[in-house]
Amino acid sequence: MADERCDIVIPVYNGLNYVSACLESILKYTDYPYNVIVVDDCSDSFVRKRLSEYEREYPQIRVLYNGENLGFVKTANRGIKESTGKYVVILNSDTFVTPSWLGRMIRCAESDPRIGVVNPISNMAVNLSVQMPPGLNIFTMDERIQEVSRRAYPDIVTPVGFCFLIKREIIERFGGFDEVYGRGYCEESDYCMRLVDAGYRTVAADDVFVYHKGCASFGQWQERYLENRKIFDSRWKELYERLYSEFQKKDPLGYLRRELTRGTTVPRLDTTGMKELWDAGRNIMQREGIRGVISRVPTAVARFAEVAKGMAATMLTSREYVRRDPSLKQNLYVTEEYIKRLPRGRGLRVAFLIYKFGASGGVISVLQIANEMIKRGHTAYLVTLSEEPEPGLLNMYTRPIRYRSLEDMASFFPPADVVVATFWPTAYYWLPEIMRKNSGLASVYFLQDYEAWFYPESKGTLRQKVIDSYRNAHHLIVKTEWLKEKLKEHGYSAHKIHLGLNLEVFYPRDNKYDTAKKRILFQARPFEKVRGFEKALKVFEKLLSRRDDIEVVFFGCREEDLSQYQIPFPYTNMGIVHDQNRVAELYSSCHLLFDCSLFHGFGRPGLEAMACGVPTVLTKEGGIREYAKDWVNTVLVDPTDIEGMVEAIISVLDDEGLRERLIKAGLETAKSYCHRDEARLHIEFYSSIVKDGAKR
Repeated sequence: MADERCDIVIPVYNGLNYVSACLESILKYTDYPYNVIVVDDCSDSFVRKRLSEYEREYPQIRVLYNGENLGFVKTANRGIKESTGKYVVILNSDTFVTPSWLGRMIRCAESDPRIGVVNPISNMAVNLSVQMPPGLNIFTMDERIQEVSRRAYPDIVTPVGFCFLIKREIIERFGGFDEVYGRGYCEESDYCMRLVDAGYRTVAADDVFVYHKGCASFGQWQERYLENRKIFDSRWKELYERLYSEFQKKDPLGYLRRELTRGTTVPRLDTTGMKELWDAGRNIMQREGIRGVISRVPTAVARFAEVAKGMAATMLTSREYVRRDPSLKQNLYVTEEYIKRLPRGRGLRVAFLIYKFGASGGVISVLQIANEMIKRGHTAYLVTLSEEPEPGLLNMYTRPIRYRSLEDMASFFPPADVVVATFWPTAYYWLPEIMRKNSGLASVYFLQDYEAWFYPESKGTLRQKVIDSYRNAHHLIVKTEWLKEKLKEHGYSAHKIHLGLNLEVFYPRDNKYDTAKKRILFQARPFEKVRGFEKALKVFEKLLSRRDDIEVVFFGCREEDLSQYQIPFPYTNMGIVHDQNRVAELYSSCHLLFDCSLFHGFGRPGLEAMACGVPTVLTKEGGIREYAKDWVNTVLVDPTDIEGMVEAIISVLDDEGLRERLIKAGLETAKSYCHRDEARLHIEFYSSIVKDGAKR
């Protein structure tokens, strides 16, 4: 007889930051007797060490190690074979569970003896997705779902494997996943079709929400999915299509989507992308003439198709848009009615103003702080006029609140205690309007760079607007002493809070130096003049004229961003890398990170590389000296001295003693910059100004 317990099987392959958050949520929020079986699919040595620490610290966690990388299916099956509980949950490592999640899933499973498999509701579950509505987070989403749920436990077609509860009797009859599906995809669909064909039910616990980051496990998956789909269709095509057609007609989760998004609207037509295409073409025409335009036709056509598809989507009504494809980015605008229905929020309530979502260091810093606030029981809002990122692209524990206009934003702002501007237009344009209509708010401007220098001296009026933006907030926060001093020059005082890295992302990977040539990594951002891209090209050209053992690797921009330059040497462009784990792997695969920016507010890439055990050659200008010590943990260079930069790179590449010293000191430096400490200091500062305001 099976133990009256649930075994939670978590297949793991790297992604330590996701694994840690997942385990911490299980330990904190699981309300039913359980054990955790972590099956490590040959992760790197750093992850294995951390998993062993979890096993020693928590008796309910057991870790199994695969001798070689087997892929998801075999790894999950190994966990299933080791389980003895009455229930088994296969749980992806990039999930975050909510209070009493497991008890509610088991209540669903026990509601009908014919139920064999249960899925919860999630933001990333393919055709079963129910996106978080604007302003809700992982906890308030779960609470809201419990409020509106019919607890109908509807039948669903092919539940998704991110959180997959199976009864013991099902495992005894059907075993685990069919290993014909290799490393993964379609295996859980096949499993469920076997159950349904035998008379069992596969259902959704429509009163449980489990957050799923998504896009964190497999990387490039399309080819594998298509191959496995052929196998699945050869077995189940007819039955699946019939059941799926019935599922679509019933739309059993539609009531949740409709209720959760009630009071939102979809843009009628967004022509921003078309305008950007037109402006780019006009600029190329002025700079390079008709030949330059013609050379970019293939890229322009592809981009046009992408923009046109997005415009077509925005022409749908809100209800129809959500119904057709719930996994799509919804691009919903909020209304006053919607904001009035938002939960009042728990703990400290902070609204961060986001000018534009992207993979920039500034946005990542804000998202890290917001996520940590939410995990610690506070409320964080991401307020924007910008288009949202694709679901799963960035790890966000809350859905952005998008307004149609600044007037709307100011008129019905979310229920916050503090509003935080995060880029100068949000401080210069947005903040005054928000404060004019929401006088009880405390305001903060979180400066991450000396943004006036983003613009040339010829743009004096624009530079002055940036400086004028400092006066619009009650309080200023900076990351470095250098930036603090720059503000003092203009008569402003600021509170310094150091930057934080997620040190479970940025650590030395096992893939170091997997190439014959010495790889030099450079964050190429040709569209930002202050990042010194043109100087870097001269440095690399001179360096490669002397040596043939160098490989130049760019990241941070698209190939079309580089096409305007006649780059006279071979290079590899890794493109825009959104996932921070991929960035850390990229650092670790290189011999050196080079940065010749004209200045840095802080210089996040240099510290990230140090944390990954990679020696650096960095610019000596700006706030980078907060952590960068010349000839101690880096080599600092004058970004105008081409020959000096070449010589510095050669020294670091060739002097093994110097390399070892820089690596050792860099790793030690990085230990002092943890994102949890950064979030704690932000929370303490915001709490103090709210308390002071209440006293006044």
